[in-house]
Amino acid sequence: MVLMEYMGIKYLYTGDYKLQPDKTCEPVEFVEADVLITETTFADPQTQHPVAEAEILKLNSTQSNIMLGAYALGKCQRLISLMNEYCTEKGYLFTIVCCLS
Repeated sequence: MVLMEYMGIKYLYTGDYKLQPDKTCEPVEFVEADVLITETTFADPQTQHPVAEAEILKLNSTQSNIMLGAYALGKCQRLISLMNEYCTEKGYLFTIVCCLS
């Protein structure tokens, strides 16, 4: 997060953040601001995501090869962390492809 003050007005830019605990990133720190500029993929508060741990556990029961897509930064680290914690009996081949445009 970036907090700036200009002419007595505090502007907070958050980038992407989440409220759920995650070992791969620091927890969000709440800061008071007059103007909030935030980034969101799912702005609808009705959006419900499945529990990540429950979804990762499903990998243990599959016998097929699986390709999982993730952003190179952030999501990729979380995915690998979850797989290392909940799918310890499986073997994995990780290939990370970065596309810069």
